[in-house]
Amino acid sequence: MKHKVLFHPEDYRIGENERFYTDMAARGWRLLSRGRSLSRFEQAAPSDEVYRVEIDYNDFDDERLAVYADCGWEFVTKRNYVNVLRASAGAEPPELYPDPREQAETVRQMRRRDLAANLILLPVTALFLAAVLSLGGGCRDVGDNMLKTVILAPGIAALFLASLLYALGTSIEGGIRVRALYRRLKRGEPLDHTPKKRPMIHKWIYLVTVLLCVGVTAAQLAALDRGDLPEGSDGAYIMLDDLGFHGERFALFHSAVENRLERAWSPLAEVIQTRECVREGEDWVSMDQEIYRLRAEFLAEPFADVLIRDSVFSRDPSEYEDIAVPGWNRVRAASMECVALRGGDVVRLYILLPESMTWEEKTAVYTRALELIGRRLDGTAQS
Repeated sequence: MKHKVLFHPEDYRIGENERFYTDMAARGWRLLSRGRSLSRFEQAAPSDEVYRVEIDYNDFDDERLAVYADCGWEFVTKRNYVNVLRASAGAEPPELYPDPREQAETVRQMRRRDLAANLILLPVTALFLAAVLSLGGGCRDVGDNMLKTVILAPGIAALFLASLLYALGTSIEGGIRVRALYRRLKRGEPLDHTPKKRPMIHKWIYLVTVLLCVGVTAAQLAALDRGDLPEGSDGAYIMLDDLGFHGERFALFHSAVENRLERAWSPLAEVIQTRECVREGEDWVSMDQEIYRLRAEFLAEPFADVLIRDSVFSRDPSEYEDIAVPGWNRVRAASMECVALRGGDVVRLYILLPESMTWEEKTAVYTRALELIGRRLDGTAQS
């Protein structure tokens, strides 16, 4: 037997849900179950069945079901407070609520529950926001996390924004419509069981948006390339050997991710990250590179500022000093790190150098590293 799953109107659209299920029965699709946003149907002969929706938070017991059956109504399915009943073709059962004022009381329950749900939505949204922002690297500032997430995980950022707007939009509309419905019923105006059909394009737009966001995120995960750092550079990154630091590679923090290379892709950026540690005798040097090639150049400067504020070793941006490096628009360096910017390219370096080196010697290392990276970026851009 064939089955079909379709979007149904929102819970607060009582009359539209009734017409939706009645029209589906007339087209040969009989309701089986109702979910959060989708209803499931089975194919059957077209019929003149009539559907009604009752708002009730209590479960239907056998006695209550028997009363409805005696009146000609058959219980079909329940989802939260939405109970769906149907009457066989030609049965002509009595209406569930001859007096609209009685139905107004059930709608008032829905109004109160939805208000409570909306109050819960705010802290849940805040927690979800915190979880999403943690994907941006755990910056100290919410705005910084937002920018990092947008650039590095735009699919997740867009999914969060779309879900938030959809939830808020339906909540606001639902509150307005339920309030208006309650007032009409309270005045004695009966519920319209065959209202004008409203397009559910907003649900399709949201579904397409979710699928696109999931697709972008899946493509990013598929494109993620992690592995051991090769002996020689095959991209825009450099090696410690290029800076004059030779020796045997080792795991500085005894981690399996030492001396590694990672390439990532985002619709807004290409990212290369490396870590390399070498030692010669008692001396050792470690270098982490983060190279971002942003497709939207206007994001580069604020993103560079985010990286400075998100520093690992420096507690405050005031610890950074400006240094001049040919070919770079702006370079700010601290004792163990620097951030450089030119056009849409942003580079962050962590270089742990011997403590005996002076500030001038350290900045000379940063300058040499950025000059080499700049040449490799130029070569990458021309290839």
